[in-house]
Amino acid sequence: MRSLSQVTFRNAGGIAYDVLGQMRSPLVDVQVEPLPELAGRWRFTALHLFWQPAATLRTIMIPGVSLDVCTRAVQFPRVEMAHFAYDDPGILNLAAYKYAFPKLRDLRLDQAFHASLSVIPDPRRIRHTNLPAASPEFGWSSLAHVRTSACDLWLLGLYTIVETLSLIVNPGIAIDCLGDVLLATSPRHLCLYFADTGTACAALARPRLRNVLRNPRLSTLVLDLVLPFNGLQFIPFVLHLVISVGYLRCKELTVRFLERVPSQAGSPPVPRPAYIASLRLDQLAQVLLAQCSELRWVTVGAPRMDQPGRMIAYTAQAAPGPAHTGMRPPQ
Repeated sequence: MRSLSQVTFRNAGGIAYDVLGQMRSPLVDVQVEPLPELAGRWRFTALHLFWQPAATLRTIMIPGVSLDVCTRAVQFPRVEMAHFAYDDPGILNLAAYKYAFPKLRDLRLDQAFHASLSVIPDPRRIRHTNLPAASPEFGWSSLAHVRTSACDLWLLGLYTIVETLSLIVNPGIAIDCLGDVLLATSPRHLCLYFADTGTACAALARPRLRNVLRNPRLSTLVLDLVLPFNGLQFIPFVLHLVISVGYLRCKELTVRFLERVPSQAGSPPVPRPAYIASLRLDQLAQVLLAQCSELRWVTVGAPRMDQPGRMIAYTAQAAPGPAHTGMRPPQ
């Protein structure tokens, strides 16, 4: 097995990590997909899992593992993409991450314990511990892609230009923290995922966030919203959205309405938001486009009620040429 360069484990349990930790091959790509019910169960040090292939690895995808690199016992000089979790804010250490992954371009960081800032003890202390290492002079002058939660990135204290930023905006997060994160990373392409309409409305209503979204560097904005079952909870979000769009300076806006999925495999199906069938997505796209002279394209997508698991999307395009609305193929 000394010539093996790529290894993938699917539906992995503890044995997979034991095997990985004993491999001596010059691995380039490691991907371990855990069983959903076991995700976040394990914490390993980088030395335990990767002491042999660390020098050759370029991609590490272990979303089910809390990876502890705080001891700085191992460095990955070639890794450009890393996806892992953390189960304790104590191992969320920006300086250690920069040391471990000096050439990183793509960071994907998951919470293994699904906490918000409101339940993390002394979150400002964690952020202030990380801030001294936040400057690009200490590594990571820019990143191509970051995907994590707004809470995690705020705690990490990252001050680095990010080309594409994908953030989960958790309920209960202080919206000012989201503004801090966007100011520090100045993304060109931004995706915000809201799991509930209350958090989305609170975010869009804040003047500070609206000002941050006016950053001229921001070119495309994607808003993902998990639909509530009750249509009465959906209306306030649409109103906030229509008002907020007028503050944007980006060229392209995409709004995707998503269905809630069961939290665990085998759970009862979640009721579908039937009211979405009567929503005129084409008209909403045109209304949003008309609210902002800077926008060139607005796309609105929603689940297909006649085909579960599929989506339909409409795009409105601004001048030059007459504005039009067209149906994109289901996604």
